[in-house]
Amino acid sequence: MKKIKGQVLNEALIAMGIITVGVLGMAGFLSKAVAEGRYISNQTTAVNLAAEGIEIAKNILDGNALSGPGAWNEGFEDEGFYEVDYSSEDLGEPVLGGGSENKLKYLKKRTVSGMDFYGYSGGDETGFKRSVEIENITESQIRATSTVYWRARGTLLNEISLTSDFYYWR
Repeated sequence: MKKIKGQVLNEALIAMGIITVGVLGMAGFLSKAVAEGRYISNQTTAVNLAAEGIEIAKNILDGNALSGPGAWNEGFEDEGFYEVDYSSEDLGEPVLGGGSENKLKYLKKRTVSGMDFYGYSGGDETGFKRSVEIENITESQIRATSTVYWRARGTLLNEISLTSDFYYWR
């Protein structure tokens, strides 16, 4: 069988085109996978930070109950939005301007013995902000809503909220 001149060159060009399209497709797929992995990682961190906000409120209420004959809800009388971290012993003062994402401070992350701690002092600033909203539903019921905000993919604002009700059961 005789080969026509230039047929090998045409076959090589077609093969290179197919390989190029395949490689570019894989590069696009890998880029998207990395971006989605980063988003999922941030979302997981935000859920954990929101759960920590609820846990902090619970710990403060438990401390009130264990400290003796005082109000179980001491420090929770004022409804509002608060910034708390893992070292908070009380709610402190409400955030002026409410729980607007713009009014909140960024959490900072520091790593100690391989463990990450998020707070408002020390460490490197993260892209996460958290508020814990306190609502007094009745004299024996408090609702805490922990909301975490972060920006992903440029300017897209994301938020995750968790809510828990606490009751005076004595």
